[in-house]
Amino acid sequence: MTLPAYATLTASVDRTTISENDTVELTLRSDKQQFFNEPDLTPLKEHFSILSTQQRSQFQSVNGKSQAWTDWIVTIKPKRRGYVIIPPITLDGERSQPITLDVKKGNANVNNGNVDVFMESRLDKEEVFVQGQALLTVQIFHSVPLYSDREISELEIADAIVKPVGKPRSFDRIINGKRFSVIELQYAIFPQKSGEITIPQQTFTATKVFRQQPFDRFFNSTLGKPVQVNTAPINLMVLAAPSDYPKHQPWLPASDITLKEKWSGEREQLQVGDSITRTITITADGMSAAQLPPLPSLNIPGLKTYPDQTKTENQATANGIVGRRQESVALVPTKPGTYNLPAVKYTWFDTAQQRTRTAKLPARTLKVVAAPGSQTTTEQPASINPATSTSTQINDNNMAQSQLPNDHSSPDTIDQPQATGWMWLSLLFALLWICTLILWWFKAKVAVRNIDSALTVNHKNDTESSAFKALKNACQQQDYPTLCQNFIAWSQLHLKAPQAATLVNCLHLWHDEKLKQLFNRLQQSRYGKSHLAEDPSQLYDQLLLQIKQLRSNPPQQEGNILPSLYPQPQ
Repeated sequence: MTLPAYATLTASVDRTTISENDTVELTLRSDKQQFFNEPDLTPLKEHFSILSTQQRSQFQSVNGKSQAWTDWIVTIKPKRRGYVIIPPITLDGERSQPITLDVKKGNANVNNGNVDVFMESRLDKEEVFVQGQALLTVQIFHSVPLYSDREISELEIADAIVKPVGKPRSFDRIINGKRFSVIELQYAIFPQKSGEITIPQQTFTATKVFRQQPFDRFFNSTLGKPVQVNTAPINLMVLAAPSDYPKHQPWLPASDITLKEKWSGEREQLQVGDSITRTITITADGMSAAQLPPLPSLNIPGLKTYPDQTKTENQATANGIVGRRQESVALVPTKPGTYNLPAVKYTWFDTAQQRTRTAKLPARTLKVVAAPGSQTTTEQPASINPATSTSTQINDNNMAQSQLPNDHSSPDTIDQPQATGWMWLSLLFALLWICTLILWWFKAKVAVRNIDSALTVNHKNDTESSAFKALKNACQQQDYPTLCQNFIAWSQLHLKAPQAATLVNCLHLWHDEKLKQLFNRLQQSRYGKSHLAEDPSQLYDQLLLQIKQLRSNPPQQEGNILPSLYPQPQ
């Protein structure tokens, strides 16, 4: 079978949804080096203006395999709004695939191009359900070169979790015949309570490059002018969860949620003792992975389960964040029969249709037969009648007694040395297992004691803002020991209580029960059993949100009195 002609020439763009004044980078790639040939760009001229073209050829060799290719980067600008198709491009009979662009109407309030640097920000919606996603887009325009000291203020919103979406993107836009370079950043905002919230302004600072005089380079002179621009605050209405949403289900507002499963083998060809792994992936469009609750565990007699570690990830898309949660469990049947696995259901709220929906995986059946050579000669169902089982056991015992030798010795005592060896080996493994449990318990106890009772921090030169930034980074990196240290350092500075040298002291000064519970739950998730532990990502997000609220409304201190560690003498 031969590949189609266009298989060796591919086309891609940096984004598919743009404004009518934006430019797009079209990349055409040939899977071989081209020195004398160029693609025919004539079909582009009907619906696009071609602004520039660059050619790059590359060659690499990895593990003895050589690969060469040539790229053409074409900067184009659409001539009209709507859905515009980039037609196939030809090169020596090879053709690229077409690409559809969604060209939207430009912002009527955009700066008229009279200034060199300005900013804009916009939300993808005016109202959002609580814990749902609102997508904020921030764009920085500059028509003059800027030095590398460019910086934008950090976006912090009270009562909301903010997550950056992907990496900053760059493109060009023509405004009143003037070309601007655009830096675009996106944030996914998840409000945690209903009501109106305000997206605060963001500040961009940089230094504009001025043209140097002919002799400036001899005196190493750097000319520049500082510039600072801001966005305007934006109000966002946050709606409460509908009253008809099921109360016993976790609140999951999303654009779409799907369930997919994968099996490591055939479910109808299992033998006793075989292992088969079931992997279920939950994908939520418009939600972070930390918001997705775990799946219900299986508890079926005769079927042992061994859960694997849960995998979570957030993927950046044009519509914001797509959260994924993947759970795998190995199933090992211990006796033959038919096992019915219940259906898996995930109830969620469709924010687009504004109605409750359910993602579902149907019930599955496992058929298990006895292993070859085992004592079970016929397939027995997983659920056995107790009366039949007792009768069969009595008959088997009578048969076994009739087959005993005349000296009434048991088969288990025929090979006494081998049985004794196995007994000592089992005893040795049991002792090692007990020692492992003791060491694990002691290590966890010491770690908890070190964190809660003897953790002291000395950050005399830190400011409150830098200490809070370090605390926030520790939360985002999910580093619990560093989080505890930074929380103590920040609490000492914020509450002006240098004597609060332990985590217990700091929590006492804050007088906040929810804060204590979040630290306890994080501690349990670290040292508790894996199948009972909570999702750490969600706990860290909740803790950071609670700390932000306490930072805005610190408790009223009464002389920074700490609980006494030892009773006072009478």
